[in-house]
Amino acid sequence: RLWIADAADEELLSYDPQTGHRQRIRLNVQPSALAVGAGGVWVADYADGVLAEVDPRSGAGLGTVHVGGGPVAVAVGDGAVWVANSLGGSVSRIDPSTNAVTRSSTRRDQTAIPTQTSHGQNRWTRNSACFRRFRSLSSSVLPQLLEPTTCQSI
Repeated sequence: RLWIADAADEELLSYDPQTGHRQRIRLNVQPSALAVGAGGVWVADYADGVLAEVDPRSGAGLGTVHVGGGPVAVAVGDGAVWVANSLGGSVSRIDPSTNAVTRSSTRRDQTAIPTQTSHGQNRWTRNSACFRRFRSLSSSVLPQLLEPTTCQSI
């Protein structure tokens, strides 16, 4: 299933390419990013600084949690939902079973953008100039920054 965030109309659109079924889901947030996993569709709202969970089957809203200023990216992995907040330069870890922020980390020198791609225990984030590599120690702690010796331009 394909999920599309429509910020202008505050909707989530789903499309099943196999059946052609389309669904419009009205949101109470203006989506700035989304990710699918851990039993939900996770939609960030940049203006309100919240993350909303939507049931992928029914389209029902399952709640929101405040994650920080200006969430711009969402990823699901390591038993958590991860949100990059651009205004505070932070990354929030949300427990999908409780919809609560369990950890938050701030790095003022970059806006971390979580990805859903990993290699082994490494996760990659990016700012406007370079990629940085993190090691995910476990699902209960925030990633540890592995300082690169050089930062290659993208």
